[in-house]
Amino acid sequence: MTAERFSVDEVLLRLDELDGQRIAIEGHLQGLYEDVAIYQLSMCERIKDHSEWLNSNRSIWMHLGDAYKQELGRPLRQHLASFDGRRGIVVGVLRAPGRQAGCGHFGCWPAEIVVESIDPY
Repeated sequence: MTAERFSVDEVLLRLDELDGQRIAIEGHLQGLYEDVAIYQLSMCERIKDHSEWLNSNRSIWMHLGDAYKQELGRPLRQHLASFDGRRGIVVGVLRAPGRQAGCGHFGCWPAEIVVESIDPY
């Protein structure tokens, strides 16, 4: 089944509508400790040192559940390093907890995608 593709900004503008749906998000992949997220491409292209200046308000946390981790066949840190800093497409189910709660490390992200696949390019 093919998932409809969106940019990060498109998803953030339509959180209520897309909450609970299986979608594909295209953006800049970040796979660092405490920062496993997909960021809006246009923002990342203007920034040379992504690790210091990325804004979690224009990104979506990538929730890597147990089922996803079990299928990796390699250590998680090695997997994260394989896509860190690259463009890519993430497919999964979007979860938007609302304005009172956040997602990811310390609840800093406005939404999360429960990852089914990550396809860096």
